[in-house]
Amino acid sequence: MSSATECSVQGKTASQQSDARRQAESWVTSRNDSYLHSFVEAFGVCPYAARCRTDGKLLRKISWIDDPEQITSRLLPAVDALESAAQQHEVEVALLVCPSLSRLSAARFSKCHEALRSAYEQRHRKPAFYVVPFHPDQRHKVISASGLVPFWRRSPDATFQFVSVDLLHRLRRGDQQRDPSHLALQLAASGLPPEEILRELERMPHSLSTSERVASNNLLTFRQHHHALEDALDRVAVDDFEGIMQADWVDSTWQVVQ
Repeated sequence: MSSATECSVQGKTASQQSDARRQAESWVTSRNDSYLHSFVEAFGVCPYAARCRTDGKLLRKISWIDDPEQITSRLLPAVDALESAAQQHEVEVALLVCPSLSRLSAARFSKCHEALRSAYEQRHRKPAFYVVPFHPDQRHKVISASGLVPFWRRSPDATFQFVSVDLLHRLRRGDQQRDPSHLALQLAASGLPPEEILRELERMPHSLSTSERVASNNLLTFRQHHHALEDALDRVAVDDFEGIMQADWVDSTWQVVQ
């Protein structure tokens, strides 16, 4: 932030700062909503995302933290609140959005994730959630089911995603009862040339885990809709309002995503 901007912010009244915070929060929320609807759900990146949201089990919180050294002290209380909600079966996925941490490199944010995850696991002996980092500068180097993971973890703002351990266990039990031929049917309907379909089937094991199945489906999605996917991410890319954000703004509460 420039000196002129800092002076301008410091000179604002408490009311003006509150208005600025609400406006920034509205922008971040709107951008995250667009990301969820036009990218995650529209392209089936996570096949359970829409159901989780419509069931009222998707929560979101915005934190204005901008200092990596405060990761545990500032964010652990928010994670504690999630643990309480999990005990009441009120949440399956939660998004802790930290716009100011988008200024960090993806590698530096990954270290923040490790610090938060480690502190969380030390604090709760049986954590109710897995923690996954999302960042706008995530980049893939290899086009493969596993190599594209960074692409699917690119988001408009730096975000810690919390996924219910119980949810994943339930999904895995369901996958064990699923007919593995469903993937062959998806390939047949994908429009790929027959020889490409055969190569894909030869590369895939007969029984896929939940994560393998999602990664395989997403590989097909990427090959069919690469440009549309990039366009969807570009439309929700970060704009310039971040210059007005203040680390001492009050973080939002956990809210159900509609």
